[in-house]
Amino acid sequence: MPVKEKIHIIHQIGRKADSAAITRRYKELGFSHEVYPFIDNMGLHYGRAHLVVARSGASTMAELMAIGRASILIPYPHAAANHQRANACALEAFGGAVRIEETDLSGERLAGEILHFMEHPEKGSAMESRLQNQKASEAAQKIVEDCLEWGSV
Repeated sequence: MPVKEKIHIIHQIGRKADSAAITRRYKELGFSHEVYPFIDNMGLHYGRAHLVVARSGASTMAELMAIGRASILIPYPHAAANHQRANACALEAFGGAVRIEETDLSGERLAGEILHFMEHPEKGSAMESRLQNQKASEAAQKIVEDCLEWGSV
């Protein structure tokens, strides 16, 4: 089976993007796809994904860590204080994501990373295990610490 037939793309494009043009292009290229201007129930789609390609804002990072999903992160370079880069670097250093700077991004580079994940599924599994172990080992302790701190305020 050709690689293209193993890929299904779920793409949140933003409300201002031309969804008809993007949908047309996916069809021309022969990719199975879903195109949404905005996704209200991101959890549903994260649950369907084997790999997430996303920016690295705080909400996205929290979601990826909460569900323990492997990702390729492309930090938005114009974010305040370059915080998205810091977020992506932190998750990458932890072993939970791959980071590609926008200046290094190309279709070929992104396709190569995605193919690498497909050819080496153990890489994504290892990332997800790290995230899930981190979540399980520290989340309860963090909640208790926060509650105790808030209770003394």
